[in-house]
Amino acid sequence: MFRCAASSRSRRDLFDSFSTLYASSSNPSSSLVLARGVAHSSSSSLHATSSTRLPPQTKWAKNRAASPRLRKDINASQDAASVAPKRLLQPYELSQRVNKLVDEEGLLDEAIDMVQNSPHDAQNIKVWNNLITKCTKAKRYKVAWSLFVDLKRRGFVPNIRTYNALFRGYVAIKDWSIFSVQLDNVHSLYEQYKRHVKSLTQEDDEFNDADEDNLDPIFSAHAYISILKQTEQYQKAFDIFHDLDPDGPFSPDQRIFATMFAMVHVRAVAHRTQGDDSLTLDLSAAKYLWKRLTRVAMKKGDQIIDHYIIDPFLRTLSMGSLSDQALAFDIVHDYLGLGGIPDKPPPPPRIGLRDGPPVQIALRLCYVAQKYELCLYMAQQIMDDPKRRYILASPQTLEVVLRAHRALASAGHTEHSRKAVELLNWVAAKHRLEVLDRVGSMALEVCWICKDWASAEKVFELVTGNSIAAASSQKGGNPTVRYLLKARGPTPLSFEEWITLFRIALATSERANIRQCLRMLDRFGGRTLRYLELDWKSTHAYIQGAASSPIQFGREKKLAELVAKAVLFALRPDAKDSSESVDKETRTRWTALRNSVDRYFERVNLGLLATKKKKPQEVVQDVPVGEAR
Repeated sequence: MFRCAASSRSRRDLFDSFSTLYASSSNPSSSLVLARGVAHSSSSSLHATSSTRLPPQTKWAKNRAASPRLRKDINASQDAASVAPKRLLQPYELSQRVNKLVDEEGLLDEAIDMVQNSPHDAQNIKVWNNLITKCTKAKRYKVAWSLFVDLKRRGFVPNIRTYNALFRGYVAIKDWSIFSVQLDNVHSLYEQYKRHVKSLTQEDDEFNDADEDNLDPIFSAHAYISILKQTEQYQKAFDIFHDLDPDGPFSPDQRIFATMFAMVHVRAVAHRTQGDDSLTLDLSAAKYLWKRLTRVAMKKGDQIIDHYIIDPFLRTLSMGSLSDQALAFDIVHDYLGLGGIPDKPPPPPRIGLRDGPPVQIALRLCYVAQKYELCLYMAQQIMDDPKRRYILASPQTLEVVLRAHRALASAGHTEHSRKAVELLNWVAAKHRLEVLDRVGSMALEVCWICKDWASAEKVFELVTGNSIAAASSQKGGNPTVRYLLKARGPTPLSFEEWITLFRIALATSERANIRQCLRMLDRFGGRTLRYLELDWKSTHAYIQGAASSPIQFGREKKLAELVAKAVLFALRPDAKDSSESVDKETRTRWTALRNSVDRYFERVNLGLLATKKKKPQEVVQDVPVGEAR
């Protein structure tokens, strides 16, 4: 026991002596070392010395640090740490480069080369879809089809967006006569689309159409049916329609139904023009589509039925029999909220209140079916509806309503001229005034049938913006025209409207009305009078130019005949109404107008006879080869 203690103590003393010698040799200014190795120095100096001084390296450590092999490994590790690791090109970055090349620089071919030569890991189906979309927007359909073939060769599987990108470009083609090869590609593309859809429905019973790659899954079918409609392949379009699923994301939607109804209407118009019996088949097809649509509406709601469907369907039914027209009136009553009987108002409309075309077709349907009273009743319903009254202000709708007034006036109801004026007054007060310029002729025809000169004067003021009082003014010189509507300048009447106006005045057989019509022509005739008062050279040149427009020339000639007849009637002496009631200046003016009209007819006849005739071409007889002439 003691031996162990002595041995351990001797070892500890030896260690202390070595440490003391090391401290004294490293620091000469340190204190003396006793036999037991205890230095008379402060502890802080010892701590500072031990913290700043390192033990000397051995010979082996020095040789290892100086080894070139180890120094090379150290430099390599330092270089690797200073250089950043390389990153692979991502597909979204490749798509961004494609967008920059095509959208900003217009380098589509360079973008195609970049994608085809990029690493396979940087490509995916989204990159190819983006590239195909760029090609279809640039109308590079052949290149887009080659890219579609190339992506499949590289192992990528087309998705819904791939087919939509191609069909979106093909459906924009208007003239397929110059794209016959691409039309074959379209047929092949749809067959591949069908197989892809079948594989999707078989693999996944719950197809997610909200997925980014499956957005709008039925668009390709709609585009293909539209292309078949443009190329007049109607039966094949119906076959495609029947092949679609009755339910689910691949069932017919609103766009497909609208395209089918429009196609049936186009085919029905062609068959009716040709007098073909196939019109009955077209009507049956339209009613079949309507039944299919109503079944879909029971599941999805009435919002699937819009004016793009109602419009062609009503147009097609209007060409059918009485039973077809009865179905059309039921649809107008149920979906447009028009018609019915006065005691029982119709239900509220089930489609958009601002859909103008179906309302116009409903009014036209009444006119075609000769239900003129119902047409006027629907027009009154539209006028009473603040949300739809603007529809009646369109020229097309106003013309249909005025035609109904004209038809009833022809049946002996003379009050419709006054109702036509009330309609024009309502339009002038509520809506745009430019609409009246296009319906003035029809309103004057209603007044002509009713022989209502007072209503004709009101129509004249509304259409032209001029005051009748200005025409009755006896002041000489240029008349001061008072615009009835400050926001609108004067609008001259056309030749047709002047003809109808003179017909109304002559139909009344009232001298005052005829004289008033002549005053209106004298004051506001403008360009119309210039054609009747041309000099010889101008008339000759005008007639030569009018030979190419016989319709316009016939209208001007008819107006000249009516003016001549009106002047004779206005200046003819009568016991009841003496011509002395007209002032001398006006009589002189009208007499000069009559003389101008007479000279006009003389110049017309002479001008037609005096037109330059083409010199007869010299007839050269065929001479056999080898014979002298």
